[in-house]
Amino acid sequence: MAGYTIFGQRIVMRFYFSVSGEARAPDQLSFDFESMDRAKVEAACFLADLIRSEPMDIWQTDELSVEATDEVGLVMFTITVLASDAPALAVRRFRSNN
Repeated sequence: MAGYTIFGQRIVMRFYFSVSGEARAPDQLSFDFESMDRAKVEAACFLADLIRSEPMDIWQTDELSVEATDEVGLVMFTITVLASDAPALAVRRFRSNN
């Protein structure tokens, strides 16, 4: 998507990113983008930066998400990263404790 124009005017869309799954309270941040595709790319980079800066957060909560809404609160998209240990690790831990 290359962006939108109405009556020859370039339209910029405002997106609000909310983060959930973190240990700290989620903040809502607003960003302006010319296309949905650009918003999706930036949301993915934003989530990657969160994981990079606090990599253990995802292991403490098992899930980290960025939800993008428009100015009236309509959910435009959500990106979720899940983390889980292999079931074999739980068996290994159980056996080593007995």
